[in-house]
Amino acid sequence: MTRWPRLLLVCLSIALPAQSVRAGEPSAQPFLRIETGHHAAMARRLVADSPRQRLISAGDDKTVRVWQLPQGRLIQTLRLPMGERQEGRPYAVAVTPDGKTVIVGGWTGWEWDEKASVYFFDIDSGDLLRRIDGFPDAIASLNISPDGTTLAIGLNGRGGVRFHRVADGAKLAEDAQFNDRVMEAHYAPDGRFAAVALDGYVRMYDPAGRLIGRQTLGPGAQPAGVRFSPDGERLGISFRERAHGKILSSKTFAVLGETRSEGIPAGAVFAQIAWSSDGKKLFITGDSGSAGDGRIWGWVDGGLGKMQSYPVSKGRVADMRTMPDGRLAFSTEDPAIGILEADGRRGLFVASAVADFRASGAALHASADGSVVEFPLAGKPVRFGLAERKLEAVTKARADLVAPRTTAPGIKVERWQDSEGTRINGQPVALDPYETSRSYAIAPDAQTLALGTEWTLRLLDASAKERWATPIASPAWNVTFSGDGKLVIAALGDGTLRWYRAEDGGEVMALFPHGDGQEWIVWLPSGYYLSSDYGDNFVGWQINRGKDKTPAFFRAVQFERLLYRPDLVKAAFASLGRESLAAKAGDTFDVKQLPSILPPRVKIAARTEGGLLKLRFNAEDSALPLQNFAVYVNNIPMLPLAQRQLAANEKGALQRELEMPLFEAGNVVRVEVFNGKAMGLAEQYVEAPPGVSGKRAPGDLYLLSVGVNHFLKLEGADLGAAVQDAEAVGKRFGAELGRQFRATHIKVLSDNSDTLPLKANVIVALDFIKTAKAEDTVIVFLASHGVSDEAGNYYFVPRDADPKDLESLSQISADKVKSMVSWTVFSDALRATAGRRLLIVDTCQSGNMAGTFDLHSLSKRSAASLFSLLSASKGEEQSQEYAQGGHGLFTYAMLASLSAKGTDRNGDGFISVSELFGATAPLVEQLRSKALPQTPQLRVPEPLGEAVIASLPQGLATVAQGRAKENLGCGTRTLVVGKRDDGCPPVAPPTKENCRTRNLAVGVSQSLCKD
Repeated sequence: MTRWPRLLLVCLSIALPAQSVRAGEPSAQPFLRIETGHHAAMARRLVADSPRQRLISAGDDKTVRVWQLPQGRLIQTLRLPMGERQEGRPYAVAVTPDGKTVIVGGWTGWEWDEKASVYFFDIDSGDLLRRIDGFPDAIASLNISPDGTTLAIGLNGRGGVRFHRVADGAKLAEDAQFNDRVMEAHYAPDGRFAAVALDGYVRMYDPAGRLIGRQTLGPGAQPAGVRFSPDGERLGISFRERAHGKILSSKTFAVLGETRSEGIPAGAVFAQIAWSSDGKKLFITGDSGSAGDGRIWGWVDGGLGKMQSYPVSKGRVADMRTMPDGRLAFSTEDPAIGILEADGRRGLFVASAVADFRASGAALHASADGSVVEFPLAGKPVRFGLAERKLEAVTKARADLVAPRTTAPGIKVERWQDSEGTRINGQPVALDPYETSRSYAIAPDAQTLALGTEWTLRLLDASAKERWATPIASPAWNVTFSGDGKLVIAALGDGTLRWYRAEDGGEVMALFPHGDGQEWIVWLPSGYYLSSDYGDNFVGWQINRGKDKTPAFFRAVQFERLLYRPDLVKAAFASLGRESLAAKAGDTFDVKQLPSILPPRVKIAARTEGGLLKLRFNAEDSALPLQNFAVYVNNIPMLPLAQRQLAANEKGALQRELEMPLFEAGNVVRVEVFNGKAMGLAEQYVEAPPGVSGKRAPGDLYLLSVGVNHFLKLEGADLGAAVQDAEAVGKRFGAELGRQFRATHIKVLSDNSDTLPLKANVIVALDFIKTAKAEDTVIVFLASHGVSDEAGNYYFVPRDADPKDLESLSQISADKVKSMVSWTVFSDALRATAGRRLLIVDTCQSGNMAGTFDLHSLSKRSAASLFSLLSASKGEEQSQEYAQGGHGLFTYAMLASLSAKGTDRNGDGFISVSELFGATAPLVEQLRSKALPQTPQLRVPEPLGEAVIASLPQGLATVAQGRAKENLGCGTRTLVVGKRDDGCPPVAPPTKENCRTRNLAVGVSQSLCKD
């Protein structure tokens, strides 16, 4: 149970529990981090670099992020050396006037030096350049003088302020005569410097850092913010103990006036203050006192006139900065960044994709074994099921899912709401100093309860005696138990749900649900994971490289081939994390071993010149020799395999300079470098110069089409239409010569071809697609049986498949499967080619033929390799045959859609991947056997869904190009049975014969159709 917390408005200098490491260097252990392209926790501090239209935000997720305006696009993420709990959390940030260097401080360096450090980062490369160390307390504020020569540093505790030279870090002056922590500070345009502290004083310094005056702000005053007006004549000061602001003369400290309090909510508390760029309006923000109400208050007439209120977010506003033209930038605890326009409208607003569990309360539900949970996401309930591997909106309540239990006979919990004095049955809970309670839940047997705090999850009995305490990454906003009481489930402030054994507090599993409600990832403490298609892009590990070097960060997707193991995740959860993975995984891997297989370090620098992209990149091995690389622009590989090979002397380091044409206004440039175990990557966004046409020269088409009807060694496994499917697909795309494509390169392997679809022949045939170039299109079409082992590895069943290999699928070890074609063969071939790539799979689920078709894993792995996947059905469904059309149902519908004008939704005469799927899927639904579902699936990385793969036949193309909007045809509406419509093929009613006869066990043939 929880409620929306009344959070502290400032970061206190607190005495945390003793840290585990103080050895002079940061810990080299991997730290798991959430990474969605935004802060995963409060965006605490904000600074504006107006000349370059940038905002720089410092977050409680231990990152500093650089945003490009006006789009609000993330262009750089700076990572601080970090440790457990507070270490690495930035409380202050500044940027040099030239915009080249970002300076960061906070709880930085304390864990290993017992002194704080200030870090200097290069804004373009993200590299940690140097640091100033030796500060006696955490860094509270950072400000750079207008001339860029002096860095003013405010400290927590009673450390006061210090002035250092920016160029070399040398100390120039200091004032240690403070009785409490510095809250905020600011430079005037003329170089004077003002600071306020919790001792109730405002202090003024000259440009050399000499104290020239100080003034008490009244009995009991606790000033929180200070800002010079743009002309430097006035000081605006906000206070944390009451909702009002003062305006002082910056020359004499004389009080010029105070903000009016009419209309301010009774529970509001102010924190930050800012002026409009013309000095005519004063803004103050903080905690409005109401849940879900983040707002900014503004007063006209220089802060002395009428008040206006501007709601801008759900979470409270954490910081503000003056922007040109009367605008105001702000950051929030949601976390988010935004712009308040001069007219009072909220303009730009970039929200986080991290789930906000602060108000989840009784909305967290769990099943008996804890494998199914419901929780709020973006204000709506969603449900995640581990067995189903699905995150979906809740449309119907489930009676077996229960909410946290907060009352029970014999247990009374008091003072648990955001309190440091929680009691159970009158007995105080032994919390650490400054540890705040956030949530609790009572176990089903009412013998114990779980207490979630700011940084610990605890299990306590009815006498408040602690059974165990487990450190957690962020506040536990809500906790509950599984219905059987074996698991404690906590919803944390970093947007994750974590499962812990109720017996001893050991972590079993974690889930990160992306805020879009589509992507997700589940992982074990060892690092093995299971995810949606792109979910493993949003979690990774940071590894410190010493206190003077830039930390490394690696996303889970970079280790996908090693760590993506759905079978191990499920087995570990079923055994509450106790089952040894060695028996299933062979040589088990633990995330602590990451340094032994670290991906290559990759750095890129991209720019435009004319219509060309000028790219320079270099890579260095981190643990294993380099093997090859790939360059992508907007998810399209730009280099054929021949240009990606490394020389013998490049296994340790390589450098390339490339030129490539640009066709889009916005371009994401991505470089991947492989070492055989992991993938190093770097990305940069580049805008093309005005005048880029977006027109591309026609490329070539490369098509490999494989179909198998007859299996030499698999009794009863023969199919009826796979060969016809592969041959018809080859013929249809061969007709594109001279139309959509400059040339077509078609290779068909079937039972009727000179080259039969044996395993060795399929592998050799894949080589010819590797000559494709960036402007080309590559399609691989597969029609046969398709099976997956328990680890989710997909295998294409060729003509010469051995029944012993089918039986070995249940034994997990992929090296036992000799006669089938692994997904890695297709993935590696498509990864090695350039151009737009599409894999079309019409390989049926094989029932009990020693395995099932795991489409989820195949889809996920295609996403990791950035190619599109079009599948005939969901993994648990049967792919049916369509006897009237002489094809498999999916291929029949696809071929029909390629010849139907209704497929061309935008009327340009061409068919894109998305248009083809949009027409094929409804036609499959219309024609399928009503006894058996079949639902085609498309997984496509943006923006490749709009990639054109075919043109309409000539007669239809003229009609299509002449219309402005969609003209519905056979692919998009229900047709009268047997009637032709606008060139569509005849449609026959579905019959029992539509179903494919499948091999359910080697040697046993059985129809899948129902009467």
